[in-house]
Amino acid sequence: MGFDDIGITFILGKVFMPVSWIIGIPWEDCEAVGNVIGMKTIINEFVAFELLGRYIADGVISVSFG
Repeated sequence: MGFDDIGITFILGKVFMPVSWIIGIPWEDCEAVGNVIGMKTIINEFVAFELLGRYIADGVISVSFG
């Protein structure tokens, strides 16, 4: 259909963005975390946690403890 940018990760990120915001994720990270939540829900947690590890390593998601 001519939409090369729209894939499963884009759709899952947008659909699960509100869920990630509700659980307390900062808004700037909500799309990436929504993507991880969607991957875990649709595919499985192994794929989702591998994706989460890449996001943290690449600096897409800011990680802070405490």
